[in-house]
Amino acid sequence: MRYDFTDWGSSRPFFDVGTILTPWEKARYTRSYDTSLGPVSVTSSTNVSNYAVYGRAGWISRLSPRDEVAASIEVWQLWQRVSGYSDSTVTFNPFDASIADGTDRTSLVKIGGQWTHLFGSNIETNINGGWVQSFASHSGIVATVTGNGVVVPTMGNQGWFEYGGRLGFRVQRGWIVDLFANGTLGPQPVGNTIHGGVGLRINY
Repeated sequence: MRYDFTDWGSSRPFFDVGTILTPWEKARYTRSYDTSLGPVSVTSSTNVSNYAVYGRAGWISRLSPRDEVAASIEVWQLWQRVSGYSDSTVTFNPFDASIADGTDRTSLVKIGGQWTHLFGSNIETNINGGWVQSFASHSGIVATVTGNGVVVPTMGNQGWFEYGGRLGFRVQRGWIVDLFANGTLGPQPVGNTIHGGVGLRINY
């Protein structure tokens, strides 16, 4: 949800608040360790749910009737709820593990910018990018490992770059259908990723 100060003219501030809700996802976790008889790697799957809330403040400027640029700063709070699971069966796994239900959480701050260009009267393109830094990260996933007892993981903070592009089709006044692709560039566990999708924007 965005509040845009349109009565300020072509150069003006804007404010966003939003949420992301993605329940009932499938996730894979890989656990690797070394033994005197060789390395062990176990991959298991479970259900996860991801939730986030964010706020954004920025400034938008109309450079021409067809070009618009914007810069913003965002603050996010994210949670990932993981359902409990046990190691999948493998031939050799002397230190098998059982993981209880738990929730990982992290906070993010992002500084970014974007450029939008209108082709004709119905097609708009957008490119965007920004730097993201995580902080106050915490893992709530606790494992019980045979021969080692309870193991509590730690999560470090990290930074990475995000980028994206969008192709929008103005199907009618105030309704825009988007094709988009977004990606990340950075160290693990964020890593280098890219994904795409379809979106619908409604302005009123």
